[in-house]
Amino acid sequence: TLSRPYIGCVNRSSAVSGWTLTLPQDSDDTSIKVGDWADLIVSGSATVTITAGTGATLNGATSVPTNGRVRITKVLANTYFVG
Repeated sequence: TLSRPYIGCVNRSSAVSGWTLTLPQDSDDTSIKVGDWADLIVSGSATVTITAGTGATLNGATSVPTNGRVRITKVLANTYFVG
C-alpha cells in the first residue's frame, strides 16, 4: 500500500516476482494530500500491478512493466492519476 514514506521520492523495485501496489482511500491514510506524488521505477524482471483500494479511484496506468516508470499523483480526494 502506498504510504507517506514513499511520497516525494523515486522508489525502485528490483523484484523478480510480480507484486501489487494499492492506492489507499483517504480514510485509510490521511497523510497523503492532494498534489503529493511518488515515482516508481521497475528494474527487476517483474511487472508491478497498481490497484485502487476500496473507496479510491485510479485513473491511468494499472501496471508498470520491467524497465518501466510511472508517477503516481493524488489529484483529488480519494483519486490518483498514474502515468
